[in-house]
Amino acid sequence: MSPTMNIRLDSEQISQTVTSLEVFHSIWQSILQQIASINRYIRCVQIDGEIYYDGYELYIQHHFYEIKHINIITITPQDSLDETITEIQKYNAKLILAVEDIGKAFYGDLTEENWNQFSNLFEGIGWLYQSLEFCLILIEKTKMKRELTETLRTAADKLKISLSDIEQALNEQEYITVGDIIQYELGNVFELIHEKIRIGEIDERKI
Repeated sequence: MSPTMNIRLDSEQISQTVTSLEVFHSIWQSILQQIASINRYIRCVQIDGEIYYDGYELYIQHHFYEIKHINIITITPQDSLDETITEIQKYNAKLILAVEDIGKAFYGDLTEENWNQFSNLFEGIGWLYQSLEFCLILIEKTKMKRELTETLRTAADKLKISLSDIEQALNEQEYITVGDIIQYELGNVFELIHEKIRIGEIDERKI
């Protein structure tokens, strides 16, 4: 079956007839090139009314013959940076509250709930690291202050090291070491992000 798929870029019509998944991939790559050429990023993709901030390409591939409408919503680098910084601030505040209890759990007998909390923390730190790296790319494009760049670079590097150290300690079943890294190394990074990103944003508004 050849689906009739309405594809829009920021609500402007791109294509209505998509004869195969291969044709869709060709159209999608063309759209990505167009977005890059006007110096914008994908903010989200609306698929049959549902908003997807990630995983949309895989979803489209798996549900290709069911989808009727796709709207790709883009954003400027500056707006993307502001939005990402806001999300980092919100999520980082949650991490600050979580690290002490999760870290202390590794000093005793770990329960299934403890492991689930740790798994969520580990996944969240991975998201935070990727978001910091994305901010650094956007800062380079938008020419924001070097002070903020250096802070984010330091935080991202420390997170990467801590994640690697945690993996090694887990492999060696050094759970007390894991607790120490969570409470002190990661806790310090989260506090750094909380302080410096907030100051950096205030400084930026004065320019």
